[in-house]
Amino acid sequence: MSFPFENPDLSVDARVEDLLSRLTLTEKVDQLGMDTRGSPRLGLPAYQWWNEALHGVARNGIATVFPQAIALAATWNPALLHQIATAISTEARAKNHATLRASA
Repeated sequence: MSFPFENPDLSVDARVEDLLSRLTLTEKVDQLGMDTRGSPRLGLPAYQWWNEALHGVARNGIATVFPQAIALAATWNPALLHQIATAISTEARAKNHATLRASA
């Protein structure tokens, strides 16, 4: 199955316009929550994207759990906070890629 919105050679605007024109109202509304059912007819997998990452992305499976923000602030170490944020973003991307790959 191949739709114009899947074509990386098209502009982002063209891809978004194509995808939105194909989604039903129900599918569009479904995108507003943290749990989307996906759209099998369009090849879009279900996706659960919630995570505030306040102290890591562990809510959605295994990940490093960091101390709460107040404890991290007490370190007075901006470089440490940057390292923690980098680790959280790396783990979040890895989890999301694994989720999408598993549903394909």
